[in-house]
Amino acid sequence: MKEDILSLVEASYDVERAESDWIAGLLTAAEPLLDGGMGLGGYLYDSSTMPMKTWGLASRAGLPIEALEMGCATFTDDYRRANWLVRRFGTLMQFPELIPHVEGVDIFAAMGIRDVVAVNALDHTGLGFWIAAPQPSVWELTPEKEERWSKVVAHIAAAVRLRARLDRTTEEPTRQAEAVLSPSGKIEDARGDAETRIARERLREAAIAIDRARGPLRHRDADAALQGWPALVRGRWTLVDHFESDGKRYVLAHTNAGAPATPAALSAREREVLERAVLGRENKLIGYELGLADSTVRVLMSRAATKLGVKTRAEAVEAYKRLRSAEPVDDATS
Repeated sequence: MKEDILSLVEASYDVERAESDWIAGLLTAAEPLLDGGMGLGGYLYDSSTMPMKTWGLASRAGLPIEALEMGCATFTDDYRRANWLVRRFGTLMQFPELIPHVEGVDIFAAMGIRDVVAVNALDHTGLGFWIAAPQPSVWELTPEKEERWSKVVAHIAAAVRLRARLDRTTEEPTRQAEAVLSPSGKIEDARGDAETRIARERLREAAIAIDRARGPLRHRDADAALQGWPALVRGRWTLVDHFESDGKRYVLAHTNAGAPATPAALSAREREVLERAVLGRENKLIGYELGLADSTVRVLMSRAATKLGVKTRAEAVEAYKRLRSAEPVDDATS
């Protein structure tokens, strides 16, 4: 099977499908990219509360679902929080401490597993999607692969967040979107924040860039195609396909920035940057996720540090963690 990493991004944004079909679509798209002949599996999870909830377990290409269930049951929530939830993409051999005890290594070896590729699409809301692909040999992981997959993971995480948002209502998808565009970028309808001239122009540019990424460029230069496909437009909108009953395709711009509970003194954009920094994202990847320039991310981080009374990025992240953990829970939403 020919590798096409953009197909995984496309499958992520097929958000109108039923949950089981959406998961199956992701694993189907991931199979030629990750399967080493031993299959692969995945599941959704919510790490915002403990015990951590997992659901939707599914497997492909011969991986027994029991093996995936065993993997879920092997690790404690504390171990997951300390190890799994801080890494977006990697392999077992790259991080051997992911196996908490020697017996785990023996179990894997008995099954002929020499390595495991893990894709962890964790969103700052605590929702995530995990893909694991056992390997019969050590999987070569290069810096180029890590950067490429970090961008793919940003899209999967954005899609997980959007699905959670859309699942709360049965309203027609076009009515939930703030803008409806043609694939060529023409604005067919816009409301709310999407009505402004600058928003319409940025949405048009994004639709055109995505259409270009999905064309021949995806095979000619996958990294350039990924770079041109923003996970968010202006830190607010995710663009997804929508097909009418007559087969006509539109592009919907859904609000998808997330709403983290955070200190009121910080602006919404500063909070979004800090939420991702807490998850270990570097400024470059934060910019990619939010559709912002690297320089804008640096400015936002500097402003946040000043408001938090610290000087460095690392100090700002730690101060933000402390403030966030000390916030009272709103009984109305708990």
